Amino acid sequence: MTDKERAIIRSISPLEGKYDEAIDRESAGEILKARADAATQAAADAKARTEADKAAAAAAREQARVERERRTNPPLYESMARQVGRSVQRQVANRVAGSIVRGILGSLFRGR
Repeated sequence: MTDKERAIIRSISPLEGKYDEAIDRESAGEILKARADAATQAAADAKARTEADKAAAAAAREQARVERERRTNPPLYESMARQVGRSVQRQVANRVAGSIVRGILGSLFRGR
C-alpha cells in the first residue's frame, strides 16, 4: 500500500485522528507505588509521633519522680522549719481547745 492510499483510507475511517497522538497515562503500577509510598510515609510519621509521645511521657515521669523525691526528702533546714511550725501550731490549737472546753464546762457546772 502506498502512502497516498493509506492517507485516503485514514481520511474516510471513523477513527481518523483518534489514535494519532500518543498518550502516556499513569499505570496501575505507578498508582499502587504512590499509595505504598504514602502509606510508608504515614507509618513513619506515626512512629515518630509515638516515639515523641513516649519521650515526653518519660520526661514527665522523671519530673514527677524528682518532685516526689524532693517533697518526701526535703533539705534539712526545710524539714526542721516544718517540724517547728507543726509543733507551734499544735501547741496553739491545744491551748485554744483547752480554754474553750474550760469555758463551756465552767459555765455549765458553775451554778451547781
